[in-house]
Amino acid sequence: MTNPYKNISVMKDWSERQTELVYAELEILKQENDRLHHLTNVLIQHIGKTGDRGLPLKEIDKQMELFDKANKDEEEI
Repeated sequence: MTNPYKNISVMKDWSERQTELVYAELEILKQENDRLHHLTNVLIQHIGKTGDRGLPLKEIDKQMELFDKANKDEEEI
């Protein structure tokens, strides 16, 4: 006779793995959202400073690089 509970164990393992994947995906989306939020703030600040003269893309790139480095350091902790 086969074990009637074998399939339940397999389904439980599958469900736990799916839950882990969902949480991992949510963390990635949160990180992307944080980065976009920071980029939006940087752009708004520079638009206010420069007006019609355009955006200083090098400065914006520098600010985003600093943000990425700061967040990378936090992730390693």
